[in-house]
Amino acid sequence: MSHFLNLLLFLGGDRLSTMADCHNLRAELFRTRDIESFDTGSLLARSSQGIELSFHGSHSCRENFHPRIWIEGDSGTVLLEL
Repeated sequence: MSHFLNLLLFLGGDRLSTMADCHNLRAELFRTRDIESFDTGSLLARSSQGIELSFHGSHSCRENFHPRIWIEGDSGTVLLEL
């Protein structure tokens, strides 16, 4: 999952050589199953360029879903299902 967080910061950067500089970071962990640790996490942030970044992941699903990357821009939306 860390690779997808890294990809989020890379795609949110203002240049190909720079990752996003995040501000107003908010992260939460949840436990939906009776386990000792969390199984679901959510992260929301805003880059210094004003780009909203969000990441949501869970191991508590009835079905297995492949990762999805959703990018919304001024000229349209891109959805990558891996």
